[in-house]
Amino acid sequence: MMMETKNAPAGGNRAPSNRLRPIERIQTSREFETVKRHGKRHRASCLRINYLENGREFSRLGLVVSRRHGNAVARNRIKRLMREAFRHAKHDLPASYDIVLLPGGGPCELDEFTTALREFAVALTADELPPAPRPGGKTHSPTRKKNPPG
Repeated sequence: MMMETKNAPAGGNRAPSNRLRPIERIQTSREFETVKRHGKRHRASCLRINYLENGREFSRLGLVVSRRHGNAVARNRIKRLMREAFRHAKHDLPASYDIVLLPGGGPCELDEFTTALREFAVALTADELPPAPRPGGKTHSPTRKKNPPG
């Protein structure tokens, strides 16, 4: 008789886990800042996505929900929904990316977050995402020569 344990289901076949392990989370402010400064940006219908290759064998998730999205209860609900959407879409995403999600626009539900992440995953694997311009970034123009003193 085979017993089912807390960690392993009965039977030998294990499906890929949808669990979000601690190593799959961006945790320090330095890591968030690195993705923000050096990463690329993508805007979906209800998500803003910052992403950067991380050189690991798996993708990591970071969440940023500002106070303008409501009180703590509302912000935590948005974070739960975004985490769940990432769990649903993480096997579609290519490995080795740090992904920071920010809610964009009005309130969205789980299916909208999941759809946005899956569309992002398809575009990322197909290499269809154009490099996003950085706000406030300057274009490379010829430098002006200063007048020589004299």
